[in-house]
Amino acid sequence: MFSKDDLITNTMLYWLTDTYVSSARHYYETKAEALTPAHDRQPPVEAPTALLQFKGDVWMQPRKWAERYYNLKRWTVAEHGGHFAPMETPGVLVDDIRAFFRALRS
Repeated sequence: MFSKDDLITNTMLYWLTDTYVSSARHYYETKAEALTPAHDRQPPVEAPTALLQFKGDVWMQPRKWAERYYNLKRWTVAEHGGHFAPMETPGVLVDDIRAFFRALRS
């Protein structure tokens, strides 16, 4: 869990830099209309992709969906953490990012 100081610091970063709208844009756009790729190739996202999901998050993407949409190279489900996992369990996130890019080096 994170402290009230962490919560207010994170909130102030968005408020004082006037970046809340741009940070929420993704949520608005994905609700307004379905995301459609600009090309017909499969998968739509061709870049090597890692997906780290946290069991405490508000939504878990099914792996089959991820495999259809992304060039999925790494799939991880973390036992701990939720919607704010980078604040709750930063070490899990950092370790997974490092492992993903380590595999791409060779």
